[in-house]
Amino acid sequence: MKQHSASSKTIAVLLLAMISISTSLIAYAWLTSFTNSVETDISSQKKPSLIKIEHVSKLPSGGIAIYVRNIGNRKTVIDSVYVKDNEKGTIRRYYVDVEIKPHEVSEIILPALELSRLNMSKVKIMLGSTEGVVVKLSALQSTSTYGSGRKTPTYICFQAFRSKWSSDTHWVIFDYISGKYWLYDRTNDVLEGPYVSYAPILRNTNEYTIATSWTSWSQRPIDSPVLIVINPTKASEDWVFTWHDPHGTWRFYLRKLNGDIEIDFLVFWEDIFNPYHKSSLDDWKDHVVRVTAFTNGTFRIAVFMAKGGYKHSFYLNVPKDKFSNMDSLNPVYIKPYGAYWSQSVGGYLYEISDKIFYVKI
Repeated sequence: MKQHSASSKTIAVLLLAMISISTSLIAYAWLTSFTNSVETDISSQKKPSLIKIEHVSKLPSGGIAIYVRNIGNRKTVIDSVYVKDNEKGTIRRYYVDVEIKPHEVSEIILPALELSRLNMSKVKIMLGSTEGVVVKLSALQSTSTYGSGRKTPTYICFQAFRSKWSSDTHWVIFDYISGKYWLYDRTNDVLEGPYVSYAPILRNTNEYTIATSWTSWSQRPIDSPVLIVINPTKASEDWVFTWHDPHGTWRFYLRKLNGDIEIDFLVFWEDIFNPYHKSSLDDWKDHVVRVTAFTNGTFRIAVFMAKGGYKHSFYLNVPKDKFSNMDSLNPVYIKPYGAYWSQSVGGYLYEISDKIFYVKI
């Protein structure tokens, strides 16, 4: 009986030893496999890209151009630009998509429209790539170099002449970056104004309804004669903007443009909007124009629509000391009294081919 008991204990010990050895072997095999897998993943990861900010320049409209060199041996993609206001400590991120081949330099544009939200007196620029690379540029902290971060705004003006038989007129001048506008009226040679407010600026939208019926002055949908619509593609591809008003639906087809473009936008103008001679308002498309600002200071002005009994004059780069008297300035173009300009094809409105103008400021 004692011999049988001793044998059982011996067998139990041997079984436990075998189980322990087997478990250890399995665990070792699993850990070895896992470690090899992790090492393989780590070794296969790409090394960070090497990028360098070569230069930063201020654009004529107040935006900035950042020139970035890829000093590595493979292409990289810059997906973010961070602008830090050193005085306030705030950081704003701008999303971009710029691919740079090895040893080449690419340009990244930040429009003045975006930078107007920041205090640019002292800033630091940082770039982020799809692989997490961050490059800092401290040179922009120089206040003497970049000042307020923006030059004198490029002011645009629409002027309406109400009658062939009088000098009665009113005009609106606006800053397309901030939306601020100044409206003046001159009736019977008496000047009134300015009436000052802000125009709506639509971003990242493909469609808008201004009104579904004529509205009284007191019920006007916006307190502005102009409305600005930013092209989200920055003219890098074809884009359609749909506009709804009391007269129906209108689709504006903006074709892709070539060149280094800072900003591309539409402006809608209601020519009877006048706080000094209040009247009912309708569609805000008595004049629709596309404005494209290139980084070299050239502006492209393309008319989509201009209509109504009034004569219209369009001005670009109006000096601030001339706001209250436009008589000495030369317009970019004039729509005569009673003329109706538009070009519609297949249900879309296109730029009028002989109403495209280039102006260098």
